Amino acid sequence: MTQDDIQNDPITVCFTSGGSAAEPGTDEVETVNVELRLAASKWAEAVASGTQAKVLIKWIEAQRVQ
Repeated sequence: MTQDDIQNDPITVCFTSGGSAAEPGTDEVETVNVELRLAASKWAEAVASGTQAKVLIKWIEAQRVQ
C-alpha cells in the first residue's frame, strides 16, 4: 500500500479539525481530531504491518496540513 493507493481509493475520506497548543514556555502540544473512512482491506494492511501503518500515518499527516 502506498499513499497514492490510499488517496486514489474512492472510499477514502479524511476530515481533520480542531487544534490547541500548550502555554508558551511548555512543551509544544497540538490536538487534532481526525475522522477517517478507509477500505477495510487497507485498514487490515495497516494493522498487520508496522511499515504499512507508517504509510497510513504519513498520509493522515499530509491531510492535516492541506
